[in-house]
Amino acid sequence: MPLTPLITGPSTSFPGDQVPFELTISNIQSAADFNLNVTAQPSNQSPYYDFQFLDIKQWTEDESYCLAGNVDSPNSAVHDYLVIAAVLFDAQNNIVTFGDDFESGPALSSGAPVDFEICIDLTAQDVARYELRAWGQ
Repeated sequence: MPLTPLITGPSTSFPGDQVPFELTISNIQSAADFNLNVTAQPSNQSPYYDFQFLDIKQWTEDESYCLAGNVDSPNSAVHDYLVIAAVLFDAQNNIVTFGDDFESGPALSSGAPVDFEICIDLTAQDVARYELRAWGQ
């Protein structure tokens, strides 16, 4: 019986880049094997990627790795949405986990830098570095 899982992650991939994601399958008793197929469709609504991260702060609290700061879009006006993603890597440069923040509406209308805070659960994970990414329209 085919399963229809819920897949969450960044809604946009970066050309030639890896995109972290989370796969959740509900009500499954066991699985010996699985095949994962991914499809994507091009869109005529390309998001902007030219954002600058300002005043970044990093801390840990209650087994969470947290990042906060501002995102500015000096060359593109973003009015519909803005996604900010933090991707965490281990010492071998493997993706450990990720977290994201979604902004829309009034937070974007002023054109001023947007504040963000992302805290990611780190239970039994070692993080060597992070990358921040943003995209929006």
